[in-house]
Amino acid sequence: MDFDTAGSVEMSVTALVLALEGPLLFFIITRQGTSPLLAAGILLLPVVIVLPLIWMLWRPWSVRWEFRSPGEHAEIRTVQSLSGFNNCVRLAADDYGLHATLNRPFRWLGGEPFSIPWSEIDWMDQGSFGRFSQTRKASVSGKSLVVPSWVYEAAERY
Repeated sequence: MDFDTAGSVEMSVTALVLALEGPLLFFIITRQGTSPLLAAGILLLPVVIVLPLIWMLWRPWSVRWEFRSPGEHAEIRTVQSLSGFNNCVRLAADDYGLHATLNRPFRWLGGEPFSIPWSEIDWMDQGSFGRFSQTRKASVSGKSLVVPSWVYEAAERY
């Protein structure tokens, strides 16, 4: 699997949403007597909400750490959560560090992939909530980052 490009399922779902759901919702909203301008605004609302979130939560990571392709033997998992983006992140761990990329629709809005070397990550003690949620808290250059537990286990191996 090519780590930083969209898979066929991801692209199919995006195409379905853009090609069918947008015009269908626009038609339904305008049939209810709403002005076309308001209907267009409602359809653009998700982009208006997500764009600032990407720039505030994701971009600081991708600006600070450039992306490096994961190694040949990297452990890659999809449908992961990181930095406030739940179930739309693809993570990889190898001997270099943690690699992260958002699903393609978020990448279109400026969420570029990044790679953090293990040497930059300071692991914090796991609290009771972390054991329950299978997450681990880390400090990266003074910023807090919550990662799935398997990433911590991979860091211990490398």
